[in-house]
Amino acid sequence: RDLMREADRACRRHADVVIATSRDLYTHCCADHKNVHLINHGVSYAHFAQALGLAAGEAPFAHRGGAVIGFFGLLSEWVDQDLVVALARACPHADLVLIGLADVSVTALEAESNIHILGPRPFAELPAYIAHFDVGIIPFIVNDLTRAVNPIKLREMLAAGCPVVATALPEVSVYAESGEDAVRTADSHDAFIAAVQNVLEAHFDRTRISERMQRETWQAKVNEIITVLNSNTHQKDA
Repeated sequence: RDLMREADRACRRHADVVIATSRDLYTHCCADHKNVHLINHGVSYAHFAQALGLAAGEAPFAHRGGAVIGFFGLLSEWVDQDLVVALARACPHADLVLIGLADVSVTALEAESNIHILGPRPFAELPAYIAHFDVGIIPFIVNDLTRAVNPIKLREMLAAGCPVVATALPEVSVYAESGEDAVRTADSHDAFIAAVQNVLEAHFDRTRISERMQRETWQAKVNEIITVLNSNTHQKDA
């Protein structure tokens, strides 16, 4: 940790411009640098928006025909497995589909009959899976590491038209507090479970959810960075 902190400080000392991808990181960087810019992650919009046209097809995974609660990403130490187990038990008629590599023990998850750990899937195939998610979840433990996270999977799920429930990660909360009813956050296990159940009972216009991500493409983010760099170059020339 000390090594990474020093490397972080050294990078900023030598940088003319610092780009931060979350508000937590922005505040952190502003403490010792005067030229910091907040530019959030983007999304491969056209790729994930394909999910809108795939919902009518057959799901690429086995399930019982009820609600599907989905997650994709690394199953690592920051995933709250106790929360996922509690959710599975509170929603026994739903299937929890977890896509991604596990680098920690997932024995507790495997013990639940309605949790299906599919392992990694190719990026190209993700829209076909998300098309059949009734709700996507980001069940991260909230700590010093995850408070700085701006999860790309949030934008990917939204671009696919999928509503999202997450733990109280600051960057996800920004979406939830902006009036986007397709994004919910919760600060306890009970509240998280209630939010998922509420989303499963609601009706969402998945096309509308997706269209809100149209301006969040990676190209748009690159253009923002280029604008910042050009401005910095002009200031130095002056």
